Amino acid sequence: MRKRTLPNYLLNGIIDLLFPNICACCSCRLAEGENRLCIFCRQERFEFAPVVYEPEDEILPELIAFRVSLWEFNEGGVLQELIHMLKYRQLYDLGIDFGLELGKIVQNRFQAGGWGWNYDPFLVPVPLFRKSERKRGYNQARAIAEGVSRRAGWGVVKKRCVVRVRQTRSQTGLNARQRKENVEGAFKIRGLKILEQEMPVIVDDVYTTGATTFELAGVLKNAGARRVAIATLAEA
Repeated sequence: MRKRTLPNYLLNGIIDLLFPNICACCSCRLAEGENRLCIFCRQERFEFAPVVYEPEDEILPELIAFRVSLWEFNEGGVLQELIHMLKYRQLYDLGIDFGLELGKIVQNRFQAGGWGWNYDPFLVPVPLFRKSERKRGYNQARAIAEGVSRRAGWGVVKKRCVVRVRQTRSQTGLNARQRKENVEGAFKIRGLKILEQEMPVIVDDVYTTGATTFELAGVLKNAGARRVAIATLAEA
C-alpha cells in the first residue's frame, strides 16, 4: 500500500501555524525578511546610547580610536533578558540581528571620523574560554560580529587567531579594579600580524568599565595594531 504524504505547501503551512515565527522581544509575528527581532523592536523598543565616545570625551586609553554602543543597558529590563537569551539559549540568529543594527552606527562612526582614509577595519569578537564556548554552543560576540560584518562588509578574524587562554570569573558584581585583575593576561594572539593600515574593531555585548575590551586591545597592539575601536550592543 502506497504511503500518503502531505504536499510540501500544506506541511509548511501546518508547521507555520503550530510554530509561528515570532519576535523574541514582543512575540508579534515576524514579517518576511525579519529574523529573531521585528523591525519595530530593533529600532524603537530600546533606548539608544546618547553619546558616541571618543578619547577626548571619556577617559580611554590612547590606543582606542573610538568606541560606540547601540543601546543603554536597562538592568532588569527587556534588553537584559534578550542578551541573557543570546548568551545561554543558543539564539545565534538573535546575535546576527543585533549585529545588523550595531553595524550601522559602527560604520557611520568610522566614516564620520575620517578613519576610512587611513585604516582598513576588521572585526574581533571578544573570545570565550574554550570550555565556556563548548557549554554554550557558540560565542555570542561572534554572532554579533557576523551581523556587523553583513551590514558593514568588514571581515571577521578567524577564531583560532584570538583566543582566551584561561577561564575568568563573571565580571558581574566586580568593581573596576577587580574587573581589570580578572581579565589580566586572559587573551593571546596566535598567528595574527596586524598591518599598520588595519584597525581591529573589538565586538562584545555589554560595555561597563572597559576592562575586558581594554585588555584585548592591548594584546592587539602587541600584534601590530596602531589604533583599535570598540563596538558593543549596550553600555551600562
